Amino acid sequence: MRIIMHAHHAYSLFSCLSSLKNRIAEIKVRKPLEEQALRSALIQDVTDDLPKNDARDGWEKAGKDRKEAEEAFEKAYALYYEASLTRNGAWKAYEELQTNHDRTYIRYVRADAVYERAEKSYLDSFDVEEFHRSHCHPNCPWDGTTIFAKGTGVEVLSAG
Repeated sequence: MRIIMHAHHAYSLFSCLSSLKNRIAEIKVRKPLEEQALRSALIQDVTDDLPKNDARDGWEKAGKDRKEAEEAFEKAYALYYEASLTRNGAWKAYEELQTNHDRTYIRYVRADAVYERAEKSYLDSFDVEEFHRSHCHPNCPWDGTTIFAKGTGVEVLSAG
């Protein structure tokens, strides 16, 4: 897992993701064109720059566990949904898929809760604002909630 700063426009300054390259590709496909330049200007892999400690190890492990749970849930959901469309006479198999879907969802929710606690613990272990100031664009519009606080275009980086 890699720790990406400004991987998303809101929620958290950092995200545990598989790679910066994959997130940039996703932005190019899924995000509005008017947001892409700002997102691209701010996003960066800070894995090697962030403090290393036990809290970080826990956060990264929780990130991996959450990703595995999410993937298992998505697979179970796809099988369950497909079965729901074509269950004709296969009620027992459908019920088993529903149970698997429910279990994987519960696993994901629990993994997400562990991830949230581990992230908070890690972010409480160092001065996040100082790190952000020293590693990001000097005019970064991040206000603690979103990078779009001053607009969605890259021109916000030239404003003082």
